Amino acid sequence: MRNSIIFFIFCTQISYANTLKIQDYLQAVKDQYPLIKIQRDKIEKQQGNYQKSKGGFDTSLTLSSKKYAQGYYDMEQNEIAFNRKLPFAHSKIQIGRRQSAGVAPVYYSEAQTDSSGENFIRFQASLLRYREIDPQRYNLYMAKNELKIQKVQSTLKLMDILTKANTYYWKWVVAYEKLQIYKDLVTLNKDRFKAIAGRVKKKDLAKIYLTESEQYLLSFQAELADIEAKYNQSLNFISLYNNNFNFKSKPEYQIDLPISHSKNLQVHDFSWRPEIKILKYLHDLSEIAITSEAQKLKPKLDFTISHYDSQLDSDQQYGDETLIGIKLEIPIERDLGNGAIAKAKVEKNIISTQILQTRRELKAYGENLENKINGLVKAIHFKSKEVKNTKILQTAEWKKFKAGASNFFLINTRDINYAKSRIGLIEKYSQLQIAKFEREMFINPLTDF
Repeated sequence: MRNSIIFFIFCTQISYANTLKIQDYLQAVKDQYPLIKIQRDKIEKQQGNYQKSKGGFDTSLTLSSKKYAQGYYDMEQNEIAFNRKLPFAHSKIQIGRRQSAGVAPVYYSEAQTDSSGENFIRFQASLLRYREIDPQRYNLYMAKNELKIQKVQSTLKLMDILTKANTYYWKWVVAYEKLQIYKDLVTLNKDRFKAIAGRVKKKDLAKIYLTESEQYLLSFQAELADIEAKYNQSLNFISLYNNNFNFKSKPEYQIDLPISHSKNLQVHDFSWRPEIKILKYLHDLSEIAITSEAQKLKPKLDFTISHYDSQLDSDQQYGDETLIGIKLEIPIERDLGNGAIAKAKVEKNIISTQILQTRRELKAYGENLENKINGLVKAIHFKSKEVKNTKILQTAEWKKFKAGASNFFLINTRDINYAKSRIGLIEKYSQLQIAKFEREMFINPLTDF
């Protein structure tokens, strides 16, 4: 019969031929997990939308030509111009050249030029409506902020994925430890059953002891079957996040005792949290929406100035010209603007309330993490002592058993107690690693996707 029972050490690095460290596993998740790739694609999509919005200010080249095809007048006019929208007061500038020939109507005489044509520059701006923000600037501002929001949302999703992956890794650790412990228990009880069967055959023991030994063996085998199924499930979860996972790999970790934790979270602003950043960006968008909608209530007053430079100084009919124009449009009914402003203000108030609520939830979550970690640290301290004590009792019981001063019930009780205490220590330690990872993601969230 085996002279030793399950033996595990507390502070020694587990070493295998093929191991997987938590750091390597999480890096593989970052590199391979499809949902993370989707987040990268969402950022690229939003970057495209932002670039599209910037296109509202792209420089363009226009060419135009007009000619009277029939009738008394035979004027023909050609114009080429570079056009550029400017990022203020809904303004734009044109620089170009025009040339006309033939007879033009009196009401269109300003379109006539000398035979050599003339260069021109035009500037247009809105003095009331759209002076603060026009549709192009509004779209650009919205797209820029939406890109910021998407980046933070993707980072938040990445943190959530890594947190789940980390949890599955440590559940794998627990499942692996349980599997090894119960494999040893089954092997031990098989050896014991064979030894007792030999003694029963020799009539050194009553047959009832063989039945009792088989009972314990069957119980451990049933536990092992369930544990093997759960271990395979943990492997499937690991492979879900790491497509190149080797199913023959073993987890690599180290239990460092004693463990301490004295940090306390004393923060109430949480401005560094992604959730608050997203809400603040949305708050900014609601403010600019109010500004944009308020433009609809203002009169539209457009100012235009054009200067034409004649090319023939000797031509007295066509000289240099400067034209100034103003166009006014006054809204009579204002339901459109007032309704849009009321809606935008309510949305802004909702976001402000959401910020307050989110800060409360983050505060509660952070404090709960601190309490959980402190509780686990204390539990691990007691569990480690429990493991040592159950090991001492197990060893002593085996000595008594070999000396004939113990029985199957007591020796199996000591074996089970040691196995359960060891599993309990691994479970608490894994829970601590999960909670510490969540705390790290909470206090130091990722800032760059």
